[in-house]
Amino acid sequence: MKTKIARYVKNYMYIIIGCACYAAGVSLFLEPNNLTPGGLSGIAIIISHFIPELTVGITVFAMNIPLLISAFIFIGKDFLISTLVATAVSSAFIDILAPFAPDLEDKLLCAVFGGFFMAFGLAFVFKGNATTGGTDIIVKLLRKKFRHIKTGTIMWVTDAVVILVTAAVFKDYKVALYATITIFVQTLVMNYVLYGPDEAALVYIINYDHEKMVSLFMNKMEIGATIIDGTGAYTGDKKKITLCAVKKQQLPMLRQIVEENAPDAFLIVTSANAVFGEGFKEINMEDL
Repeated sequence: MKTKIARYVKNYMYIIIGCACYAAGVSLFLEPNNLTPGGLSGIAIIISHFIPELTVGITVFAMNIPLLISAFIFIGKDFLISTLVATAVSSAFIDILAPFAPDLEDKLLCAVFGGFFMAFGLAFVFKGNATTGGTDIIVKLLRKKFRHIKTGTIMWVTDAVVILVTAAVFKDYKVALYATITIFVQTLVMNYVLYGPDEAALVYIINYDHEKMVSLFMNKMEIGATIIDGTGAYTGDKKKITLCAVKKQQLPMLRQIVEENAPDAFLIVTSANAVFGEGFKEINMEDL
C-alpha cells in the first residue's frame, strides 16, 4: 500500500513539474513570437491569434475533450485521470505565465528555448504516466502498437504535419522554419530525458585468457560477463568469447584492463541503447 502511494506521489510530482516546464516553453517563448510548436498547442496559438478572446490554455483544454475520451477507451482509467490533471494544470500554467513573457525579438533563441522547455516538461509528464493531452495522447496510443519507435520521433512526425499545415495557412514559411527548429530540439531533448544517451556499451572480447579477464572485471569493476563458445572461420580454432554490458563511464577502465593484460585480444565495442537488469533499468518498467 505504501509503495503504491509513494508511486502515485512521485508520478504527480513529475506531472506538476513537467506541466510547469511545458507551459513555460509555450507562454514565455513560443506564443509571443507566433511560433507554433505543432500539436494542439500549435493549433491553439493559431486560433488565439485570430480570436484573442480565446486564450491558448482554454482552447487547448476544449480540443482535448474528444482525445481524452479516446484515452479512456483505449488506455484506461488511471491514465485518463492523470492526463486530465496534467491537461488542466498545463492549461492553467499557460494562461498564468503568459503575462510574464519576456520581450525577446530573437526568434531563433525563442525557438530553441521554447522547444527545450516543452520537451523537458513533456518528458517528465510522460514519466508520470500521463500526457498533456492533444497529440501526446495520439503518441501514447501509437507507442502501444509501435514500441520500437521512440516517443520523440513519433512526436516529430505528428508535429511536422501541423507545422506544414500552418505554414500553408499563414503563408509565412520563415516562422515555419523556426518552428521546425523547435521540433528538432524537442525530439532531441525528449529522447534524451526519457531514454538517456546511449547508456551502455556492449563489449565482445576474443583471443585471450578469458578466466583471468573475467576475474579482473569482477574484482576491479564489479561487473559480470557471459562466456560464449566460438569457432574461428578461417582457422577453425575453438575460441572463448566474453560478452559484457558496461556503462559508458566504465568503458575506459575496461579497455585499460584489456590493454594491460591481453594486448593481442580482439575487442569489439558497440552501443546499447537500452539494457535491462541488475545495475541498469528495471525490466518491468513501463514503455514511455
